[in-house]
Amino acid sequence: MGQRRSYSRPPRCPGSRRGTVGRRQYPRRRGKPVIDTEEPPIAAEQAPDSSSRSRSLGSSVAAALNVLGRVLIGSGVLVLLFVVYQLWGTNLQERRSQSAAKADFTEQLAQVDAFDDALLESLRNPPPSSPTATTAPPLPTELVSLLTPQPGEPMALIRIPKIGVEKVVVQGVSTDDLKKGPGHYDESPLPGQAGNAAIAGHRTTYGAPFHNLDQLVAGDEIAVTTVLGTATYRVSQEPFVVTPDQVEVLDEFGDNRLTLTSCHPKYSARERLIVTAVLVGEPFGALPEGAAPVQVETVVTTPDGLPATTVPSTTVAPTTEAPPTTESTTTTTTAAAAPRADLDQGLGGDSTAWPAVIGWGLVSALVGALAWVAARWWSRRGEGRARLRRWSVYAVASPFFLVVLYMCFENVDRLLPAY
Repeated sequence: MGQRRSYSRPPRCPGSRRGTVGRRQYPRRRGKPVIDTEEPPIAAEQAPDSSSRSRSLGSSVAAALNVLGRVLIGSGVLVLLFVVYQLWGTNLQERRSQSAAKADFTEQLAQVDAFDDALLESLRNPPPSSPTATTAPPLPTELVSLLTPQPGEPMALIRIPKIGVEKVVVQGVSTDDLKKGPGHYDESPLPGQAGNAAIAGHRTTYGAPFHNLDQLVAGDEIAVTTVLGTATYRVSQEPFVVTPDQVEVLDEFGDNRLTLTSCHPKYSARERLIVTAVLVGEPFGALPEGAAPVQVETVVTTPDGLPATTVPSTTVAPTTEAPPTTESTTTTTTAAAAPRADLDQGLGGDSTAWPAVIGWGLVSALVGALAWVAARWWSRRGEGRARLRRWSVYAVASPFFLVVLYMCFENVDRLLPAY
């Protein structure tokens, strides 16, 4: 009697009410208890088909726009890099070429000074011709080679104080020649000699030696130094513009003049800017007959005397020794034909550059693709810092890509009209 019973209570679950262990919980609300009538979610395949198609179409359009945007950005970067190459990269090339050309031209002047003064004076100030004049003696071969430079070799130094020009002039006006500096038209006489001496140069690329050629006015001086001496010219009229096919500006006009040609307007090769200047004083003497280069054509004959093969003509300096003859070789020497000058020489683009452009373009694309694949692979290695890993690969591959891209740009520049 009187003893109290003790009951053990089951443990309470967090958030449960007393005496509800093992029972299903229902929301406690006022009034009647709410019975759980939860419905299962709708399966994914039961979703409307129209919304699925819309989402799929939207993702495809977004992916296409993403690819298009990347392509446009990449193309814009390549165009910008090409402009940088043309405006600054070509200047570095021309600067190196001019440095080497100045050293070579200084050496040429030193070599000329080693010859007899009387011989050089006869070339600079030839005596007036007379019926009793004797034939001039042949010139030394070394002197002839200095007076007849080969294409790409330095042959003069032009100075235009008004626009601050002092450049070495190379022989020839091909694309490769004008990359080194102003070029002398092969068909025209040497500066300082009688006739119309012509020189071409760029206005915006490769050092832009004639960039401000349009600022010259009548009376401005132009000095041109060759191995024979310095000839001074004065601009005779205001610069004028012609089309590339108006080659008559390079013809002879019965006076002694210098004609400078360049592209016009700037950053375009649509027209040509022309500056003419008249020689001050008497011209240098022309090279004696036989001192100029000659064309040598060698015909190889068969034993019965019939021609079999013709060796391509080459330009050589004359020698005093007779060429050796054999029974199977016939040598014919003719004067070099002077083709008409062309204002598009070296400025109209070189179509033979297409194979090099395609080849270097493919190499550039291959290097870029390999760098992209390597960056994606390396970014997935390890944990964290994926972006740092990816950009580290791009940093390593950039020098190789820029080298092959530079070679591609160099050939693209050959293909396009120069200015």
